[in-house]
Amino acid sequence: MNSPSTAASASAESFKVHLAIYDLSHGMARQLSAQFLGGPQYAIDVIPHSGIIVYGQEYFFGAGIQSESPALFRQMTGMMPIQTLSLGRTTVTRTMFEQWCQQQQRFTMQSYDLLQCNCNHFAHAAAVEGLRLPQGVPDWVLQVPQRFLASPMGQLVRPMLDQMQLRAPVQGAHAMQTSVPNAAANLWATNSESNPWANNQQTSNSSTGVGVNAAAAANNPRVNTVSSNSDNAKKKSNNTDSSSSTSSARTSSKRPPHPLLDSFVKPLVSKDFKTIPLCIQKIIKTVSDLQPDDKEFLQKCQETMVSTSKGLVVISLEDATRLCTLLLQCLERQQQAVMTHAIMLLRILVAEERYATACEQCLHWIQQHVIVDPSSSSTDSTNNALSVPSLTMAWLVLSNAIAAAVTAGTTTTTMQARFWSTQEEEETWVQAAIRAMTNEAASSVRQAAAACCYNMTLLLPVRESNDDEVDNNTLSDTQVSMLCAALEDLASETDATVQLRRLMMAGRILLPLNGHGSDDASTNSAIELARNLGLQESLQPLLSDSKPTTGDADTSRRLALELHGLLHSDLS
Repeated sequence: MNSPSTAASASAESFKVHLAIYDLSHGMARQLSAQFLGGPQYAIDVIPHSGIIVYGQEYFFGAGIQSESPALFRQMTGMMPIQTLSLGRTTVTRTMFEQWCQQQQRFTMQSYDLLQCNCNHFAHAAAVEGLRLPQGVPDWVLQVPQRFLASPMGQLVRPMLDQMQLRAPVQGAHAMQTSVPNAAANLWATNSESNPWANNQQTSNSSTGVGVNAAAAANNPRVNTVSSNSDNAKKKSNNTDSSSSTSSARTSSKRPPHPLLDSFVKPLVSKDFKTIPLCIQKIIKTVSDLQPDDKEFLQKCQETMVSTSKGLVVISLEDATRLCTLLLQCLERQQQAVMTHAIMLLRILVAEERYATACEQCLHWIQQHVIVDPSSSSTDSTNNALSVPSLTMAWLVLSNAIAAAVTAGTTTTTMQARFWSTQEEEETWVQAAIRAMTNEAASSVRQAAAACCYNMTLLLPVRESNDDEVDNNTLSDTQVSMLCAALEDLASETDATVQLRRLMMAGRILLPLNGHGSDDASTNSAIELARNLGLQESLQPLLSDSKPTTGDADTSRRLALELHGLLHSDLS
């Protein structure tokens, strides 16, 4: 028989309660709300969604009241909390609270209202009434819809805000009310035409760089890596044939959605035309024995290369060949004062596939000084001649050259002549890029090498789709090496941009782009291999970190959630 003190202790059992606050705009509200709503005085930092975490479950409202484990909710929605607040402890048992949820007539699918009955109102009522806590959702969260609609453009864009709410059942979630339909819907199949943040997120990526802080990219040419095209995944999907649509519909029930991964469809390209005058003037002033006609030619290049918004379109192949000859002379001087600027200028030239022939000798020099085999006796610290800025630029040259090959759909023969001619050379190339991405002390070098590695993941399927002897349903040794390098010890990477690009690498290997072995067989093979190697465990530290994140760190966390879903998807 229990003593009175034991009984009292049992009756007083309490449970921790937390409030998880998410941003439905994924950071875009902070950047773009002033533009949409009529001025900075109307700016809104987030479009909040909140849920109650208690008893190991997350309770939320949208398509009725639903519950799911916090980890699975984040995996299915692609969101991580921007803030997690402790609301205290409750003595209300799980049975009592879920009975309260089932009895609620205010919070049904039909009663959802943006102003009076949304997810945040439910979370507040659940905390204060259902769990009998003294505090609930902060006022700043509850007041966002009113602030939004009080702006000059608020009523006009109200349908857009409505579209962003959690109105569809979340896949795998438990419905707390019998009136909620069981059919799972893709929560993030949001119509981008009615979502102001969705339209501008892709534009932001194309104009300031995929996974690159805009301010940093504007001031640092070494990290200004952007998508080579403004085409987005939506345009790409509209061009797929009916068989592709059928295949997608067939597999959507097995795998969680991955909209963020689907947006990474183009190679990363570093192109900063503003550096052209700086580079050319540095070469003219530093190379003392430059011939007068060469100086005159460089001045002409400076004028023509920056005189058009189309960049290098005005440079003829003949001029590009002569310019590369001068750049090679600068490189062979081994003078740091001019070498970095010569490589920086070369970086822009190699990004254009039509100048590939003109750049061949310079590209060969770069590879000799960057792509080295540490096991070879001939590798006598050749890349030690390159300073950190030069080494960063050298990796961006290689990254841009690969991007140009990807965009042009370069054939196997052409690519072998440009990069590697044997399997052993390819492996040496890849291992050098991986070492730079994971081991270099300077973050700028790791960023550039990571961009190169990501572009390589796009190039290899192009090569293999042109090779009749390659089984496109099986990962090559090179792809296996890159997948392991991308995910192993990922949490120890301190630079958010490098971390993001490594996740992009893994994503494109696990789920190649359409047309390059992206069917179920190849994807299942990659996922099964990753599981066998235990690579999914490398994602866990990113998912368990509850600290608020922004920029590339936030994008990394969301992409890690999508990859986590892929690695735990049904392969049957």
